[in-house]
Amino acid sequence: MKRAHMLMVPALAGVMVGLAGCGVQSNAASRSSAGDAAGLLNEPESDRSGSAPTSDLTAPINPDARGPLTRPEPEPFGTWLLEDGELLPLFDNGLEVTALILEDDGYARVFFRDVQTNANDCARAFALYDGETLALDLSAEPNSAANPERTMFFPVVVVEFNRLGLADETGQIALFSRKLQLPPEVTCGELEVLDVFEGLPNPHSFGDLVLHFGDLIYNSTFPADQIERFDLDTNMIIAPVAPTQNRFVQAKQGFDFWTHCGCGGSPEATRRTLISVIDTVHTGNDLGEQITIRAAEFVPTTNRLWLHGRSNAGNSFQFLVVNSNAEPDVLEQEIFFNRDVRGLSFDGTDLWGFVTMASRSICRIDPVTGKVTKSFELPDEDINWTGLEPVGDDLYLIGSDANQQGVIYRVVLP
Repeated sequence: MKRAHMLMVPALAGVMVGLAGCGVQSNAASRSSAGDAAGLLNEPESDRSGSAPTSDLTAPINPDARGPLTRPEPEPFGTWLLEDGELLPLFDNGLEVTALILEDDGYARVFFRDVQTNANDCARAFALYDGETLALDLSAEPNSAANPERTMFFPVVVVEFNRLGLADETGQIALFSRKLQLPPEVTCGELEVLDVFEGLPNPHSFGDLVLHFGDLIYNSTFPADQIERFDLDTNMIIAPVAPTQNRFVQAKQGFDFWTHCGCGGSPEATRRTLISVIDTVHTGNDLGEQITIRAAEFVPTTNRLWLHGRSNAGNSFQFLVVNSNAEPDVLEQEIFFNRDVRGLSFDGTDLWGFVTMASRSICRIDPVTGKVTKSFELPDEDINWTGLEPVGDDLYLIGSDANQQGVIYRVVLP
């Protein structure tokens, strides 16, 4: 109400000054003495002009005759940065909501930060507000992690112009401030798409995308079940390298492949040619820390093999950094990284991979600390991404579309 009064008072003051000025000018020509002036001012208006009496501006205003000064009720739509409290604390252990974008068309974005890995996630959501309760549904995100608690209700919604307060059904409160745009440290970067190649053999989720003698190779699903070859000169699929035969390609070391079998929990990484096995790293027998391998990369600058997967003992995800050139193989470092990682690759300086939180992000990872240094949005969130590979100044991504066909994106390597 104070804001409305501040707008109205100057206007009323201007009207009164204007009316007073007009009154002096209209009466000045007819006044010949002070007494005449006093008499004129005491006469009813109708006595002078014959028109109906005008209202007296000095008379008290009847409160019943004026309408209330109102403004529209604020709504929770807009861009909001978390200032205090917690939102969705039980959705995923270790994830913190940092910001919200609520649109009035039923769509939203929820921004997460993973406390342990430093990764950011920018998940799509549905959002409806009926004037009292806000409903938030993360099932709008096709790349969302398997979490049954995807729909949340906030029965208490308090909105001021620049402030938003939400309380969930347990009474957990989160306080936000309105922003024109979010700070970069809570968002995900955007990748510049250069080319899209569609209609390719469907990639297998156990494989990666690997540079092999100037071509990109990856494992396709049944019925093809091949190690496919994508020619970077013609941007076309050419003759396959060989059948998969439980050789899911993850990385290259010199002329050799690193693979896992996609079977029996996949505790082994195997260095091989297409004909023979050169070395096998068994994470349980050789390293004493058995994991289910789902991503691997050989880093030539340090001659170390990076393996990532879920620990059989602790049921948590981690990196194992291995000196695989030694015999027996030596586990040199364990890095707790409790998120699923696929498509682990190295660009000569940093590691890259798809990291799953509430949804998936493409993350740049420090090869010393294992921490995420930057997160990027997927270039197409309707594709199930399985692998990536840096090639020069480009980053190639491969995934499966809604028709179960393969698609490769070429983007600028940030």
